[in-house]
This record gives sequence, C-alpha cells and structure tokens, in this order.
Amino acid sequence: MGNHLAQHRELSLLAKGLAVYVQSLPPGVSVGIKSIAALHPESELRIDAA
Repeated sequence: MGNHLAQHRELSLLAKGLAVYVQSLPPGVSVGIKSIAALHPESELRIDAA
C-alpha cells in the first residue's frame, strides 16, 4: 500500500484494509461486494460503505 493511501484522512480503516485486499489480488480477478463479503466477516453493507 502506498503511503498516500495509508495516510489518507478521509478513508476509514475498513476502506484502507479493503484497498489492501483488492491490491493483493492477481490481475484480472473480478471483485465485487458479494464476492468479498462471502470471504470475509464484514457484511455487504459495510463493504459497500467502505
């Protein structure tokens, strides 16, 4: 994660964690709220808000 993202004051910690997760995925992987929620304890609503 770049420092600009880590230090961004308008992003929640959940949003920053979500960004790290998405950046860690291989190129071409489809990412959506439902697929992320299926693999993590956060609800679709929380992921959507992030």
